[in-house]
Amino acid sequence: MTVLERRAVRLDGVASNVRSARQVLRDVLRGTAAERWLDAAELACTEVVSNVVLHAGTAMELTVSVQQDQVRVEVRDFCPTLPVPRFYGQSASTGRGMALVAALTSAHGIADAGPEGKTVWFVVSDEVVAQSEQDLLAAWDDAEWDVDDAPPPAPGPAPVSLPPPPAATSVVVVTLLGLPPALWMTAREHHDALLRELALYLAGLDGAAPSARVDLRRVDLTATELTRSTLSGSLLGHVPESPVPEARVPMDGGTGGPQTLPSTLDLSLNVPVELSRVVRAAWETLDVAEQLAASGALLQPPGSAELVAIRDWVCLQVIDQLAGQPPVRWAGSAGAAS
Repeated sequence: MTVLERRAVRLDGVASNVRSARQVLRDVLRGTAAERWLDAAELACTEVVSNVVLHAGTAMELTVSVQQDQVRVEVRDFCPTLPVPRFYGQSASTGRGMALVAALTSAHGIADAGPEGKTVWFVVSDEVVAQSEQDLLAAWDDAEWDVDDAPPPAPGPAPVSLPPPPAATSVVVVTLLGLPPALWMTAREHHDALLRELALYLAGLDGAAPSARVDLRRVDLTATELTRSTLSGSLLGHVPESPVPEARVPMDGGTGGPQTLPSTLDLSLNVPVELSRVVRAAWETLDVAEQLAASGALLQPPGSAELVAIRDWVCLQVIDQLAGQPPVRWAGSAGAAS
């Protein structure tokens, strides 16, 4: 298939480059017949690039190819972890980004995945112009991303990825006594929504002063994602998730609806000592995001007192126990000191 226009750029994996990626796409499509696909392609591109910033934490290569009857966008990052679905409740404001890409595009997938990274690609054409609201909602629920054999992007500069965390010299058993799994899962959903909004907020600043009095120097999205993928991922691996999506806990931390989760769990996790600094940086990043949400700078509302409390408790327990302090039971669980 003949390529009429092609642009390939390399971008750092920072929030401001979400805007840069959209601008590249606009520059390629505007003034051509493919401009009619700009809105869908721009939204899908924003989702994919935002995922690189939030979850991959590496540089990326963006390739936009215009053909007579479609536009193909490829985003290559240098993190081997593949996108995974997040089974959040129907009212959640996050967790549907990749499914939204599926709803907006006529084809999509993951190519040349391996230890050096992966390429997420999608195609926009006239085939998806007339989708009903029901079609979009169904795609959010049913999207599947298959690793395929699509052609890799054109050769470019050698991949540059963020340095890995230092090898652990020792591991400490961190014990979380009385963790309320339903509340933690609700908090995690809230945190994911906050981080997504924070990344988009930072991308929109473009050198301007923040709209709230917050210290953006405390923001470390890379450390936050590392904490999410290691500590939070380990926690989820020990938490039996409810098989009924409608049984998700409301965002206020309540207990509405039938639940299959135990009320509390005592969990022991093997945590590298070096993770203490990373967890503290993630804690501060989430605190900044809460401040911005409270000021109205983010679309996501601020978390309830319970959600903030469980975040603080988990982070402090990890930091304190890595420093040699004994575990302290969650104050809301049975057996906690008054």
